[in-house]
This record gives sequence, C-alpha cells and structure tokens, in this order.
Amino acid sequence: MLLGEMLVEANIKEGVIETLHALPVEHLSRPIVRFLSVYDSWLALTTRITFNLSIWLFWLAMCYLLFFWKRNSNQLDSR
Repeated sequence: MLLGEMLVEANIKEGVIETLHALPVEHLSRPIVRFLSVYDSWLALTTRITFNLSIWLFWLAMCYLLFFWKRNSNQLDSR
C-alpha cells in the first residue's frame, strides 16, 4: 500500500514539474524558478537515486530476513 501511494505521488509530482517547465519563465515566481533549478540539479538527481536504492535495499533485506536468515543460522548452529 505504501509503495503504491509513493508511485501515485511521484507521478503527480512529475506531472506538476512538466507543467511548470512548459510555462514561460516570465510567468513564474522566483521561488518556483528556484525550485525548478534545484529540482534539475545534480543534487536532486543524486538524492532521488539514493532514495530509490534505499527502498530496494530495504525490500531485499526484508526478503533475506524472512526466507534465508534462519536457514543460515541453522547451518551455523550445527557446526
């Protein structure tokens, strides 16, 4: 449910960003122009990539703990 909500919100945000880019610059306020410049910067791109990787890492860690952790601990106990 959380992942679905995140995808919905991300798609809405992308639509708003595309709409703001389509408007002429002289019609935008200074905070909007700043927001768009920060959104298009390397910092925002790095943050988005890091956030996406952390979500995938979370799911991989959960799957490992659910399905493989106990199996490995049983092998260690039998030694």
